[in-house]
Amino acid sequence: MAAFGDKVPPGVQEPAWNQSRAFAYGLIAAAAYAKKDYPTAISNYETVIKYAPKADDAPYYYIGMSKWNSKDPEGAIEAFAKAAVMGKANAKKAEDYLQQLYKARHNDSLDGLEEVKAKAKADLGIS
Repeated sequence: MAAFGDKVPPGVQEPAWNQSRAFAYGLIAAAAYAKKDYPTAISNYETVIKYAPKADDAPYYYIGMSKWNSKDPEGAIEAFAKAAVMGKANAKKAEDYLQQLYKARHNDSLDGLEEVKAKAKADLGIS
């Protein structure tokens, strides 16, 4: 990744290179998350999203977990909402954590949560 920077290697199509970049940054992010290096995990998961914004919900889920562990509940809510609305492998866990955090910040109520999820859908371009 470092050798080519933002350039696509000769003979490689950009969509394929983006998939490779997303995969590589996902591995880096997962290693950082495992070491509890949440700022590095977040940064690398954000890079995964840059190259493959809708391919998987894992980057959003782990950004949520990283932000929660970093005492940023609002950031975690936003990330969990995106993972939840994608409806993929981590959606159920993300929804559970989203509700738990949201209730804790809103007097044990889920009032307004649908608006948070609607914004997440809009941010992701999901109808």
